Amino acid sequence: MSGIDEISEIMNKRFRFLRALYEESDADEYKTLRTYPIAGVRGFEKKLTDKIVRHLETDGFVELSANGSLISITHRGIREVERVATMNAHERGLLVGPVVEELVADTREFVDSNLERLSPKAAAKLAETYTDLVEGDSELKWSQVAYACRDILQDFTDGICDQRFLGVQVQLPPKANTKDKIRAALQARIPKVGGVERKLLEGLAQYIDDYFNKLNDFIQKNVHPPRQEQVGSEAAKRCVIYTYLLIADLLSLLL
Repeated sequence: MSGIDEISEIMNKRFRFLRALYEESDADEYKTLRTYPIAGVRGFEKKLTDKIVRHLETDGFVELSANGSLISITHRGIREVERVATMNAHERGLLVGPVVEELVADTREFVDSNLERLSPKAAAKLAETYTDLVEGDSELKWSQVAYACRDILQDFTDGICDQRFLGVQVQLPPKANTKDKIRAALQARIPKVGGVERKLLEGLAQYIDDYFNKLNDFIQKNVHPPRQEQVGSEAAKRCVIYTYLLIADLLSLLL
């Protein structure tokens, strides 16, 4: 089994346990259950169960008592199960656990090698943010990651709208935001091609526009989380990986 497959398996087991807790408790954060029977029914050994619940506790999805033998799902854990349940298959496939080099190696290599010449400022911030993500161990760090992703996209879209990059003058509305700049850069690129390639590019442009809307909403939620919620490591990881994926898609279309 490859490193990515192993990570996917661990992530799957972790979520299966959280979903089982959601179901066994009837989505009641005030209901306390015995930890090991829930895990045993799903074939999880004690050592693996301890690892799973520690991780879920760190992310604020569960609360433990009696040295871990009793467990309850938190409001945040309930929200997480329901959030994942509303995702499509592609989005669920992007859920990640521990950030490791292998998981995003191809995308990171492509982005890092091209972003430096387009926007050195965005490239430096992205490298620094990835380091913060790997080394972060506090809510403050996770929140800073969400802020950084927003700034990275702003700097990156400044670069793709530069005439020196596209070769044409880009028409931007006054006080253009990140989404405006993405649309303008794609519209400037589309007239350069025709036929099937043009139709494909127009379809991809619409996909990226929709994708950015979801990414922007996700980042904004974690920049300004609801008062009762905290920014956890899982949310921070998704912010970075989604940001890498969006930049990679845009570079593929515009280079």
